[in-house]
Amino acid sequence: RARCTRTRSPGSTPATRTARFSTAPSPSPSGESAGFVRGSSSEEELTIEALSPEGDGLGAVEKRAVRVAGVLPGERVRVHLARDPRERAELIDWTSDARSSERLTPRCAVFGRCGGCTLQHASAALQERAHVDALRRALPRALHAVPLQYHRAPLEYGYRVRARLAWKRERGELSLGFRARTSHDVVNA
Repeated sequence: RARCTRTRSPGSTPATRTARFSTAPSPSPSGESAGFVRGSSSEEELTIEALSPEGDGLGAVEKRAVRVAGVLPGERVRVHLARDPRERAELIDWTSDARSSERLTPRCAVFGRCGGCTLQHASAALQERAHVDALRRALPRALHAVPLQYHRAPLEYGYRVRARLAWKRERGELSLGFRARTSHDVVNA
């Protein structure tokens, strides 16, 4: 049986709520929502609200925080939710053609596979806001109102002075590069 479910992003007003119809069962008699049962997975649509320090887009579905790699604040996406709430959701598709105006084409050929430079697809202004927000969240609540000043690197690219390389010997071949995102695999760079 179909039912209408309302979702609302944190900070949104009732006027921005969206109604969707689903064929999911109604909540159980115990009061638990049938939408998120540990060990289950589902497909959901959400709006990205912020960036995590790791560069993942952050959104929420039914009070559950959702991390999605490769998306920026303001983008609306359809995702396959991970069974474990601590894992990233898998991006299925953008739900509209309206990509963030702060999205850039990454210069690096291994962006997305490599675990470094996770914000290369975001503008410098968005990166600055994300870093300041992450620092502010890490501070004790009493210090949240303290003004923070961000010091931009003189170069947009090529400013790093340290690299953590990884190597792997497999079937007699040596691979040297960076670690893959969320993995111990080596990405040749």
